Amino acid sequence: MPDLKAVLKTAKKLLGEGQNEDALDAIQELLDNGIEDYMLFCFAALACANLDDATRAKHLYEKALKLDSKTPVAWQGLYKLYSSEKLALDDRSIETKKRRTIEDCRRRSYFELGYYDQLQKDLGTDAVLFGNIIGRLAAKEVFSPTETLLCNSVFNEVKDSLGTNPGWNLLYCQFLYK
Repeated sequence: MPDLKAVLKTAKKLLGEGQNEDALDAIQELLDNGIEDYMLFCFAALACANLDDATRAKHLYEKALKLDSKTPVAWQGLYKLYSSEKLALDDRSIETKKRRTIEDCRRRSYFELGYYDQLQKDLGTDAVLFGNIIGRLAAKEVFSPTETLLCNSVFNEVKDSLGTNPGWNLLYCQFLYK
């Protein structure tokens, strides 16, 4: 039987390269052998979702949630499935949307209260929040270590947008050369 850690590493690489069928093939033997692992189910679900098999993706995300309902990866995957309208709305969709709303609210609260260390642990994907973080922190003259890490993380998340957002690009350059 293949090593779980090695298979997950391979699957992550393949998914990042858009090779969803190959990623699913790499994972399939472990799934067939009844291995239960949160990230194994999440990677398999992502591959299925990318291959337009929304029903199987939902099933795999739900298996991941049975193992760990607190880790956000499976919730985020389900949210994307429901948002893409590949799945019919049901009770799980409401629970998923509610959870997403609560997580976004928690992140905004961490930001407003200055709990940057907590925010750093789970940034989410909210572009408005990223803009607020960039606007508040990137222009500062002196950064705490936590603020530096947070800015690095946010700029890494929005790096594809820097070319189309001159304000963020300017703040990024200022941040880099301080």
